[in-house]
Amino acid sequence: KLFPPSVVKLLPTREDTIEAEADTGEEILIKVKFFATGSSWTWYAMDYDPEHRTFFGLVDGLEVELGDFSLDELASLTYPDGYMKGHPRVERDLHWTPITLRELREQLEAVR
Repeated sequence: KLFPPSVVKLLPTREDTIEAEADTGEEILIKVKFFATGSSWTWYAMDYDPEHRTFFGLVDGLEVELGDFSLDELASLTYPDGYMKGHPRVERDLHWTPITLRELREQLEAVR
């Protein structure tokens, strides 16, 4: 499952993240990572808004940037044809170890 209740509990609300950013800045933890198979796109979630089903975090796609992304949009990305037709393209990294936003930015800059 892409985002089960046990993982939902790991992420703070946006309001909590805003308060934490004021105190910790780049030291805020990135606790959940999603990636698109067969693509270089990756989404790192800092918080989750259950009412709107959106995350705020770092998106590594065409650019590396902070922003909102939708759980429904991630879940809707499927393979268009072939033997994988209709299968989800986005997965949650089950082996992800939380790191700070600063550490993540450093890692991404090192490989670009």
